[in-house]
Amino acid sequence: MTLPNANKFLLQITVAGTSDPVVGRTLAVPHNVSFLTLHHAITACFGYSSIDLDNHNPKRRLPVFEIIDGDPFGCETFGELRRILTLWNKTDYVSKDKDAFLMEKFPVQRVFGSFEYRDDYMLYDYSGKFYHIIEFLGNTAQGADKEIFCVGAKGVTTRKGSQRGRSSWEVSLDEVQTRLKAVEDRRLQEQQRGQWKKEVSTVSD
Repeated sequence: MTLPNANKFLLQITVAGTSDPVVGRTLAVPHNVSFLTLHHAITACFGYSSIDLDNHNPKRRLPVFEIIDGDPFGCETFGELRRILTLWNKTDYVSKDKDAFLMEKFPVQRVFGSFEYRDDYMLYDYSGKFYHIIEFLGNTAQGADKEIFCVGAKGVTTRKGSQRGRSSWEVSLDEVQTRLKAVEDRRLQEQQRGQWKKEVSTVSD
């Protein structure tokens, strides 16, 4: 049964290869945000920084989201899984692949709101084979209307940029939500800036 006003997707994001405990976050994500915003939310809720990203990804080719055909929990390497759709953060890579799109302009609704893709797993590669597995759990109305909300969190990674690692650290949901609030503020600022540019362009025309 769908909840009234269930205008968010409930997503489980798990760091691949982690155990004792499995490191993950459960996010309630508004239907209209882009995958670029989801990227910022994932980095915020796991506590990653742009410095981590630059250290492990000097050419800034990543992050990347990929819808895959197969079960990532049951395979030996992710390389053996067929990619169905890819979302890049750079236009250079998009132009070379007909099944690739720019994450900034691709709303999460087009994947998790689609019967074509919603039952597939998605891989999020943060910084060079530092994989996260994204699963669609359903719809929810949790959290403030337009904000990304962290419903649950378990464990932290001990070695950023490494696929495997053990952790039993406790996670403060309040701290996670504070970082996610900063992501929402940034999204609103970019939205307002885009609207201002559109208005200036209209006036000048």
